[in-house]
Amino acid sequence: MNKRPSIKDVASLAGVSISTVSNVVNRSRPVSDEARARVEKAIDTLNYIPDISAQAIKTGRKRCIGFVVPDIANMFFASMIEAIEDTLAAEGYNLIVVNTKETPAREVDAICTLTSGLVDALIIAPTNHDKEVFETYIPASFPVILVDRRIPEYERDMILISSHSAVYEGVARLIEMGHTKIGYIAGMRHLSTTVERLGAYKSALHDHGLKPDEGMVRYANSMFNNANQCMPDLLAAGCTALVVSNSIMTTDALNYLNNHSPEKRGEIAVIGFSDSRFDEHIHPSLPVVRQPTIQMAKKAAEQILYRIKNPNSATKEIILYSTFLERNL
Repeated sequence: MNKRPSIKDVASLAGVSISTVSNVVNRSRPVSDEARARVEKAIDTLNYIPDISAQAIKTGRKRCIGFVVPDIANMFFASMIEAIEDTLAAEGYNLIVVNTKETPAREVDAICTLTSGLVDALIIAPTNHDKEVFETYIPASFPVILVDRRIPEYERDMILISSHSAVYEGVARLIEMGHTKIGYIAGMRHLSTTVERLGAYKSALHDHGLKPDEGMVRYANSMFNNANQCMPDLLAAGCTALVVSNSIMTTDALNYLNNHSPEKRGEIAVIGFSDSRFDEHIHPSLPVVRQPTIQMAKKAAEQILYRIKNPNSATKEIILYSTFLERNL
């Protein structure tokens, strides 16, 4: 069996010191472009694989970040995973993803496992909404960033998207078109995103002289084949327009109309949510609330790397904003 190439072998072939190879691999100190090119060529030639366990013992870092997501099948989170992974890889970090399926207990298990020594930091799109859960299971000194969903009074970095103005604008446009029975499919009741978007829907109705009707609101979640269960009641209530508050539920609602009520598909105005180019291929002409998903993901990756290097810096909250695209409404 051939001996595994060592960092010493790479240094010898590249004609540099072992410390230079280490600086290239770990991105720990600046290296000249010429030296970096020689080291990278030697690494490729020898098929050198760094000993991650030895690095972790020496530096105390695993160069791995954990990402706890509610639903890996949801394109919103799938797009985030790809963008975060690309950003971290450019800095020499790997991403470990755990799927909780919107289950609070699974989220706690994932947090406990990842913080036990597997990763250097966590990015979480939380299902739990009580700060005490996170304060109990995440060490106070452990680097953490919350994305997409806010945890009230939890003093950690947060990268969020506000869709209030975009949802309000979409509902107002439906009212201007003459719709008075506007159905709404919301997410899980306790989520900060649900509260904000539902509040925008109700505010738009109220500001335009319409009384919000709880009979026109149904609750689902971010999992496939869930929002379609809301459709029979909303159609029976006589809604002439529909606002669906995330991308996976939008797809479910459209599929229901196409498969079960094709005669109403052209009669009911639908506003959905869009999170990626993938959504445009499914319903390219649909009016949507477009979320800056990739931008949020990149900022989350950048901030978690900053947090690792600057553990005592002040917590930061970054808010990005969705836009309403009317298209063929």
